[in-house]
This record gives sequence, C-alpha cells and structure tokens, in this order.
Amino acid sequence: MTELDPAPVDETSAELAHIVADTAGAADASPAGLAPVPPTVAPRRPRTALRFGVSFVAGLVLVTGIGAGALYAWSHQYDGRILPGVHAGSVDLSGM
Repeated sequence: MTELDPAPVDETSAELAHIVADTAGAADASPAGLAPVPPTVAPRRPRTALRFGVSFVAGLVLVTGIGAGALYAWSHQYDGRILPGVHAGSVDLSGM
C-alpha cells in the first residue's frame, strides 16, 4: 500500500480493494488486445435563452423588413395622386 491508500481493515476489504484496482484498468482495454477507444463527447447544444434571443431578433428584423416593403409599395401606389378620403370643403379630392 502507498501512503495515500488506507490500509484494509480485514480480508473482505482487501479483496474489494484488489477487485476495484483490477477493474479500473479493464475499462480502458478493448477486446482482442486492440488499442483503447477514446470516449466520444456529445456536442453541446446552445442554451435555450440564446436560441430564443437570436430567433426573436431574426423575427423582429423579418417583420420590420416586410412592413417597410409594404409601406413602400403602398406609397408608390398613389404616386402623383391625392390619397383616398381627402376633402377640400365639400369637394372630394380622392384619386385626383
């Protein structure tokens, strides 16, 4: 035993310590004496709050762009004409 390992109290704990020591090295070995296979690490998923924030900003930009396009098209529809619902006194100037 080394200085860091506590001495076994009885035969049962000595056997258990021996079994644990033997199986610790066996987990890294692969069948047929091949080289050990390193464990694969699962890819990390972005946090939900980050995904929500990016999606929210992207949606906001998309809605703003669509709204600006609609207003631009609507304004060009009445280029050189008076907007509907415009009156001068009792005269309707709409569409002139």
